[in-house]
Amino acid sequence: MRVTIYKSYMHSRKRHSFELECQGKGTEDNPILISSESFPNSFIILESNLFIYIKDCRFNQFSCSLSKNLVLENCILNYLELKSCSEIKIKKVQGKFFNIIKSNNCVFTDCVYTKGFGIFKSNNNLIKNCDLKKKLIVKSSKGNLYENNQILET
Repeated sequence: MRVTIYKSYMHSRKRHSFELECQGKGTEDNPILISSESFPNSFIILESNLFIYIKDCRFNQFSCSLSKNLVLENCILNYLELKSCSEIKIKKVQGKFFNIIKSNNCVFTDCVYTKGFGIFKSNNNLIKNCDLKKKLIVKSSKGNLYENNQILET
């Protein structure tokens, strides 16, 4: 299956779309599988309802906007942003900055972040078993659950 993603540029609205040839059909039983060699260093997934599974990747920036049904597992990145997303699962991801904006019903498990984690206007998310090296910032959000996390203010 071919999937359209957008190469992004930090601090710029400039985007360039391109397609990846991937395994899977984008269904819950047969998700699209994406590996690290497929990705640019910074990219965005926009307006996707396909089931997408990204595993064992390393990149600078990952943004997901107006999307759902994505799993990001065992990845290393500098910046993660979810904007207007739902049903996103982030597992065993290491990063510097995580921002969750207007996103609901997302799950973060066994993650490590070192610089900043912000949750803004987002509801009913779960952050569990994560190492948060800086203070968690939560604004205009409700119903979020925080279980067994270690928060170290440095």
